[in-house]
Amino acid sequence: MPKTPVTRSTRNSNKNKLLGDSAPAKAGSSRSKKPSKGSQRSGLETTNSSSTPTMDLTTGNVEKAYENENHRKIGIRGGKRVQSHDLFSVSVTTDSEAGSTSNQRKRLIDLQLQTLMRKQAALQKEYDDLKHSMEKDACLQCRSKFGGAQEYRALTPGESHPPIVFKADAFSNAEIRVMVESLNSDIVTLCSSIADEISLGDFVPIAPHPLVVDAVPAVDCITGALGRHFTHLLLYKTDTHHGRLVVRLALQSILSKTCADLVQSWSMDMTERVVLQTLYGQFLIQSPGVAGHWRAMTRARTKHTGPNSDLMLASCERCLIDDIVKVLSAAGWKNFNAAETINNKYGQRVKDLVELVIKLDRATGEDVVSQDLQVYIVQPDIPFALVHMADQNKGPSEGISADDLVAVCTSIGLLAKCREPEDGGNVVGGAGPKEQILLKPIVILRSALEYIK
Repeated sequence: MPKTPVTRSTRNSNKNKLLGDSAPAKAGSSRSKKPSKGSQRSGLETTNSSSTPTMDLTTGNVEKAYENENHRKIGIRGGKRVQSHDLFSVSVTTDSEAGSTSNQRKRLIDLQLQTLMRKQAALQKEYDDLKHSMEKDACLQCRSKFGGAQEYRALTPGESHPPIVFKADAFSNAEIRVMVESLNSDIVTLCSSIADEISLGDFVPIAPHPLVVDAVPAVDCITGALGRHFTHLLLYKTDTHHGRLVVRLALQSILSKTCADLVQSWSMDMTERVVLQTLYGQFLIQSPGVAGHWRAMTRARTKHTGPNSDLMLASCERCLIDDIVKVLSAAGWKNFNAAETINNKYGQRVKDLVELVIKLDRATGEDVVSQDLQVYIVQPDIPFALVHMADQNKGPSEGISADDLVAVCTSIGLLAKCREPEDGGNVVGGAGPKEQILLKPIVILRSALEYIK
């Protein structure tokens, strides 16, 4: 077989066959080729996706890879810096909004807390009142169980029904006395204000003639409370520098008498008042054990229940204002609308006085059943008696003439009708219920007014 001539191309082809496709076909193919821009971009993206620097295996340029990695880190830091700035601005806005919301929530919580505290205070007051009421009821039951004073009526011979249980006294004698003293104090204050504030220039003294006394319409109404002697002073002495004193004493006397009558009355109707008072006198004689309870129920029904309560209030105010107008008119006060003027100027103080009268009325007439508590005054133009009255200008230890007469009474007194009076009171009367003087009314004697000429 003839041999094929070996040429250079033949040797190269054989060499390529032996080395395979991995060998370069040209002599200069072993040099590293410079990567293209596309390959660099793809390499940068690959590097960005990795956390550690990688070598470009195609080119073997390690320094270039590290440079690309540094650029990537700088870009990441810049992005984070921008992102953190945006987050900070957002966080500042969010904090301000959260702060305003927090303040509103705090105010709402404070309001709710105050509301709860008020409710708690109201509940605490109700609890205290209920506790006090329960303690009072328990005390009354205990007193009834162990035979408290005036709690049971004893059975009479032949009775088979159980004894009647009555309520205990709601006020002591000392508490009733404080009520009377408070009423006297308000009367003095009101009368002093009227005498000082009403101008004496509006008074025209009555001419000193005996027939003039009968000509004054208000004189007959006030003579019973003031007496002839003091009424004469009121008519003829208001033009002197003692005029204010005379007017004040006259007002005190007539208001004290009216308040005492209102407290002692059984009804605002005169006919009904006489009938009930007569029946009560019979109860005291025949059934003294139930007399106090009957009195309490009757007076509550006739004076302080339903429409009678409003009638009592209106009647008391009208009576007191009429008394003030009568005294001022008798003294010579010139005013065509006297009642309206007094009501406009002193109406509220008169209402306050009426409230004290009604409080004392209910206390003595309804809340005390074990004894009879009575308010009283001293009539004018009678001899002075130290047992029942007290002189305003002289103490009880100083001597007072027996023939000295009372000119006017200026306050209300208090006495108790009981079988065994308490210690510290003056006891008068013989057998049967005794009168214990709890508070003496104040009187002005004629001898004390002799300087008024």
